[in-house]
Amino acid sequence: MALEKGNQFRVQPGEVKNGRGRPKASHIIKRDTEKALRVAAGPLVALAVEKALGGSEPALCAVLGLLAAGFGGEPPAKRKTPADAPIIG
Repeated sequence: MALEKGNQFRVQPGEVKNGRGRPKASHIIKRDTEKALRVAAGPLVALAVEKALGGSEPALCAVLGLLAAGFGGEPPAKRKTPADAPIIG
């Protein structure tokens, strides 16, 4: 077995081996998600509260869960509701 000069796996000039680039680390994905939620959280919570005051039971459960999480308490027990019931609707 003769050794050949050079490395057959070496990237040649102008050649791209990983077209999508380096994968994002999980902490970067988490940071980007938190940033997007900070921007959208206000209007979403306001809409959930409006729907809850209008009588929507799933929205009320969501609002109570947010309140419990914000104060470090236990979220309310989940009721058996249809799987297709919208949270806000």
